[in-house]
Amino acid sequence: MKKLFKELINIIQENWKPYLWTSVFIYGAFAAGIIIAWLFPKLNLDFHHLIQGELRSGSLSNINDYYYLHRNVTMAIILTFWHNLVNATFISLSLPSLVIPFWGYLTGFIEVVFLGITIGPARILDLSAILLVMIEFQGYIIAIFGTYLLATRFINPKKYNIYSRKKGYVVGLKMLAKLYVLIIGFFFCSSKL
Repeated sequence: MKKLFKELINIIQENWKPYLWTSVFIYGAFAAGIIIAWLFPKLNLDFHHLIQGELRSGSLSNINDYYYLHRNVTMAIILTFWHNLVNATFISLSLPSLVIPFWGYLTGFIEVVFLGITIGPARILDLSAILLVMIEFQGYIIAIFGTYLLATRFINPKKYNIYSRKKGYVVGLKMLAKLYVLIIGFFFCSSKL
């Protein structure tokens, strides 16, 4: 485990610029969503109602049911964690990026702008919401950053002293897989908030 954490630190240290730019990109997209919500308050309200509908009868209804109806906080935490990890990260960001390079940036941008619109300027003043966003977004940022590593190792393997695209793809895929340890950690922390 110690060796894995050293490898994770090395991955981020050796690629700190793309990691930093990915962070700026995602937090900037969130800020853009908040500004859009500020400029168009009805859009903020519509998105908020859309999420409320998802909580009542959509894909997030299980989380809502366990939290509000059954008062089973533990199960709500587990389902929130599972949703963030599997649906929002693996299925929408990482999996498509295995076939379409940099896909994670597109879907990540769209998801985060929508989240910024949904949260809006009024709720961003809540310190617990800010803390949740900061921690949870790190999971998304690392996932998107991982898709960058995969794509760049595949597209330009020689830049990274890798002799073929096939080998570059495998190296990038292993890096992305290792980063999931950090992603899991951030989502575990954020699901408990």
